[in-house]
Amino acid sequence: MPKLVLLALADMAGSGSDQAWPSVQYLVDKTGMSRCSVMRSIQHLVSMELVKVQKRPNKTNVYQIWKSHSETPVVSERDHGSLTVRPPQSQGETQTNKEPIKNQPRTKKKDEEVKLPVALNTPAFKEAFDGFREMRKIIKKPLTPRALTLIIDKLEGWGHDVAIQALDRSTENNWQGVFDPRDSKFSQDKNGATQAKRTTWSIKADIENLSEMIKDIQKHRSEVAGGEYHWPSPELQQKHRDLCTQRKALRNEQASLA
Repeated sequence: MPKLVLLALADMAGSGSDQAWPSVQYLVDKTGMSRCSVMRSIQHLVSMELVKVQKRPNKTNVYQIWKSHSETPVVSERDHGSLTVRPPQSQGETQTNKEPIKNQPRTKKKDEEVKLPVALNTPAFKEAFDGFREMRKIIKKPLTPRALTLIIDKLEGWGHDVAIQALDRSTENNWQGVFDPRDSKFSQDKNGATQAKRTTWSIKADIENLSEMIKDIQKHRSEVAGGEYHWPSPELQQKHRDLCTQRKALRNEQASLA
């Protein structure tokens, strides 16, 4: 299980960075593990000095993946997720010893560069904005160039600090849009977190997404005598229960707005 968490962190960080800042819920959805298993796996990775955790107040943690040149456990695409130790390259090693280019895995195309206004062109804003874009990819709602332009214009009007706060809240709650936290349309829950008022359309879309996820998970179970089902792992069964519970809650919320 720690390998799955490490793979998820490495996938989010990408090839050009050693840092990622996903929420715990993102790691749960990415790995199909329970929340407790994800937390234990992170602690295990920290104890092995594979990952360093930087906690940030009111934001998701930053996970730094160690990449020492002398002794680094790395995740190789050819090993399909297994942890291997890559020996340091000797100075006498020549280009002929390297894997042919045609056999090397293809690298992912980098995201389109976004031209930010001067007021928002800071490391803190870029970190929050990249996290929001990554979340939109995870929920299968990637931003179009036009949507990027509209969102940046909106954020610029709110100012630097408010823009970061709005992005982080949307990322944490898997919101497709960004909302001004000072707006009266927002309300606070019992934990003091700002939430946008839900619409019947957004609730319906979430129910459809959950139903698709439930169908995908159900493909892994097999029916046995007595109408019972056999699951390949307890984690997958628990994931199915959690998704069904979330869908039921959304249907109740949808009914209350009807």
